[in-house]
Amino acid sequence: MADKIEELAEKYKQFVSKNRDATTQLENACRVLSYIIAGRFDSSPLLSELVYSASNLLVLMNDGILRHTANILPKMGLSRARIETWLTVIEYMEVFVEMAAEKIAGNVGKWILITCIHITKAAMRFVLLLKHKCGIQSSPPISPMDREGEMKKTVESKLLPFAEARKETAFTLKHSGRVVRTLESAPPIGYRTWKLPNDPERNSLETEHKLELESPLTTDRVVAESLHITRPLIHLLSMYAYGRHSWKPWLLSAGIDLTSLLMTEKRDKLLKHEKVEVRRRSFMFLYYLLRSPFYDQVSKARINILLRLLSDNVPLVGLMLRPFLEYLPQWQRMYFYVWAL
Repeated sequence: MADKIEELAEKYKQFVSKNRDATTQLENACRVLSYIIAGRFDSSPLLSELVYSASNLLVLMNDGILRHTANILPKMGLSRARIETWLTVIEYMEVFVEMAAEKIAGNVGKWILITCIHITKAAMRFVLLLKHKCGIQSSPPISPMDREGEMKKTVESKLLPFAEARKETAFTLKHSGRVVRTLESAPPIGYRTWKLPNDPERNSLETEHKLELESPLTTDRVVAESLHITRPLIHLLSMYAYGRHSWKPWLLSAGIDLTSLLMTEKRDKLLKHEKVEVRRRSFMFLYYLLRSPFYDQVSKARINILLRLLSDNVPLVGLMLRPFLEYLPQWQRMYFYVWAL
């Protein structure tokens, strides 16, 4: 049985590595199916979320296969890579797990599981922060792969030896000053780009393939990231102490998020992926409009009026907004949808 499973796994790996377009279409089909299932029958929200989570896990698995096939090595140690992989799996599955726990164990079981998930995530993120020096951690840690871009970089990296050879064997014409490579140093036709050996774009190729390091960790950065990591646990604890409908958990959470962002150093000192994560966290402040009690007492009626006006008066917009209006109460009720890290 184990041999049969291993054989099927190997065949699937070969299929993914040789059929990238078909793999992407399969992933998209799973995602579209999750939207089609939603609202069709009583258990459709749970099944829809299961299919959606499975589609994300499928993308994660296929990206791993493509990276391995293309020999794209991870930019971190094995221990850190495993933690980030498990964190990504948890974040892809947490909404489905919450919905399943509520259906099986009721409201109490749901909140116990939510707390356990947040404790697990916080512990893993603190290991990344304190042991592996990961300053600004994205959510999820492993984002979907830019397959076309990564494959292009992989092909370009094969040109590096030829680029080095051209630097050593090229010569300059006396009268025109043009740099010419020798026939011996030319790469194979399949990889030939006809770039000059002194082309700045080619000379920067090696730099593009160097490992991207984390920006230096300062005390403020550590404190800011620690606040960001512990915010969900503090919010859960304050909800337990003051009640779900109290303003204190909402205000405390917003204050922690704002303090964490303000303590982060200037964005011009951040790396590209860190700037992207800071922008994402800034955008997440809009979620406070959808988080109770602010949503229940202030923004709910206004959001519904605005969405209905747009769906009734703007052509084609209603096709997207009306299903969203119907699903919004269900979406807002899910803790991991609204209070995601």
